[in-house]
Amino acid sequence: MLPQNHFVISAVAMVPVAAVASSQNIPQAVGWVVLAGAVSAAIDLDVLALIYLKGKEFPALRLFYNPLNLFTRFKLFMETLIGTGQLKTAMKSHFVTFFALPVITWTFWPAYFLPITVAVLTHLLSDIPNIQLVFTN
Repeated sequence: MLPQNHFVISAVAMVPVAAVASSQNIPQAVGWVVLAGAVSAAIDLDVLALIYLKGKEFPALRLFYNPLNLFTRFKLFMETLIGTGQLKTAMKSHFVTFFALPVITWTFWPAYFLPITVAVLTHLLSDIPNIQLVFTN
């Protein structure tokens, strides 16, 4: 799924949570909505790193050195990730991130635990099709 989709999904999911959890503080609620969306989109940065790290080994990934191609040729991008076996690696690093982000947030920035957790959970849920692809390929 494209990062902007993750942003929108997490931000929209955060709206009712923020409305209830910080109903007396509108700027905080808006900040939480934006934070949840941004964190959810940023979770996919591991995939960009993977492309740059594995581009020499898998020439097909080099097309995606330009991140614009991720958006304009997304279907080819997903086919390339699956074909090179890098989707499996990406999902492994995602799961590390899914576990680490809430733990780190709870430890160092507990005030942001709720929006970060919403971002992680919504990203995880929206990645279910990719997780299924890992198990079927």
